[in-house]
Amino acid sequence: MSADNRPALQALVVVALLAALTAIVFVAAGKWCVLVPIVGIPLWLLGRRVGRSATLAAQGWSGRRFKNYWVYEEQQGRDRLSLSIRLRFEEPDRYILVVPTEKEWRRTMALWAIDRRAEILGRVTQSWAPEDVEWPPEEFAGGRRR
Repeated sequence: MSADNRPALQALVVVALLAALTAIVFVAAGKWCVLVPIVGIPLWLLGRRVGRSATLAAQGWSGRRFKNYWVYEEQQGRDRLSLSIRLRFEEPDRYILVVPTEKEWRRTMALWAIDRRAEILGRVTQSWAPEDVEWPPEEFAGGRRR
């Protein structure tokens, strides 16, 4: 399961971790505890960005959630190509990756990705739990149906 699939849980964990670190620093150093969130939050954001870039450099591709889309990025030479796959939000705090049909894929995706549907979806779905992937009825692949 991708951490991006549960944003509220991820935010709760980060806030709890920052609160715990702040409390520890307060006991140890007093007023300097305010530096923990001031330094911790930018470091966390930087770590996410560097991690994504490292994954892209190592594998040649990466994926992340942006609002209600899963963004797939691929490095081809000096170019960074990307495409978006729609996500559906379900309560409480869960996203479902909605796999487009072959026809919809050919109609909506960039030219570089039209003939690479199986390859790209294979990469994207490997980081998703099968129950969080909704395949078209004619292609049901052990994931989820509507």
